[in-house]
This record gives sequence, C-alpha cells and structure tokens, in this order.
Amino acid sequence: MVDKVKNYFTSTYQELAKVHWLSRDLLIRHTFVVLVAILVTMAIAGALDYGLMKAVEAIVLSSQ
Repeated sequence: MVDKVKNYFTSTYQELAKVHWLSRDLLIRHTFVVLVAILVTMAIAGALDYGLMKAVEAIVLSSQ
C-alpha cells in the first residue's frame, strides 16, 4: 500500500515536470484578458437584466 502511494506521487511529480508552464508576463496578460471578458459579460448581463425589468414593470403597470 505504501509503495502504491509513493509510486503515485513520484509519477505525478514526473508528469508535472513535463508540463510547459506559462511565463509570468504571459500569465499576467492572459489573466487581464479573462478579467476584462468577465467584466464585459457582467455589464451586458446587467444591462439586459435592467432593461427586461423595466419592460416587465411597464407591462405590469400599463395593465392596471
């Protein structure tokens, strides 16, 4: 059992050594792009939510 656990961690470490990690500069740029995309998506969703809320309010208030 101990050998299996040791073998698991050894092989995991070997596989991680093969991974091509991003440079710090590239990681920062990609993170910035993702954050901007999230903010744009949030703004669009917020605007749609607000617009639909106002449309439903207008429909409900006009039917009274």
